[in-house]
Amino acid sequence: MSVGGASLRFQSSLIPIFFRVSDVGMSLADTDLIIPQADIMFGLNSLISGGPTEIAINGLELDIGRSEDGWSASPLAVFLFDVMQNASSSKDTSASNDANALKSGNAGAMTGAQSMMQVGLERLTVRANRLSLVHQNANIAPLVFKDAAISLTVDPETGIGGYVTANRTLTEVGMPVDQVAGNIKIDFVGWPVGEEFLVDMTVNNVATSGLATYFDGLPMQVDGMGIVTGAASVALNNAEIAR
Repeated sequence: MSVGGASLRFQSSLIPIFFRVSDVGMSLADTDLIIPQADIMFGLNSLISGGPTEIAINGLELDIGRSEDGWSASPLAVFLFDVMQNASSSKDTSASNDANALKSGNAGAMTGAQSMMQVGLERLTVRANRLSLVHQNANIAPLVFKDAAISLTVDPETGIGGYVTANRTLTEVGMPVDQVAGNIKIDFVGWPVGEEFLVDMTVNNVATSGLATYFDGLPMQVDGMGIVTGAASVALNNAEIAR
């Protein structure tokens, strides 16, 4: 691992120590990854756990591919997906916690929350300056989002909580820069594979053109809806829609 730069700030507050590192290089298998910036915060709980209370990875440029066989991603996107997945499905916990989790159907998610709480990590955030969905068919335009972010918190009682935000952009002929084509926000809380997982989604002036091509669950009529604004809430029970 290599680090291009680092800074340290001390505050007499609930988060007294703040590290910022830049150009973090990592070698995974045959791939070299660069994380532009990471903020690492240590709070009062760090005195007990010895680990950071919050980690934020910033400034990313991520590409995800779409083909007839499904999705593929750049090495950096795969690495970050694994980090987020491990945060919510790690298996490191005690046998008694495993037993209690199994009774409620929350085994994977519960143990992930326990694992993060044990090391003192309260929030994990990943922010991308650009997120591009690129189709294998070169005739299909990519879906491009800017200022995309996903943030996770964990609690052994309420489950996994957090949000996803993104602004869609479109390239207009004759325009020097991409135009914002609406924003999306998704809030969630609960156990994704357990008794209840609540999801609230809000879209504001989002252009629907091109969406159905990438997401199998959407009817092709969605592409012709133009600009959409609205909100929807869904409750999942054991990964199935309950209401």
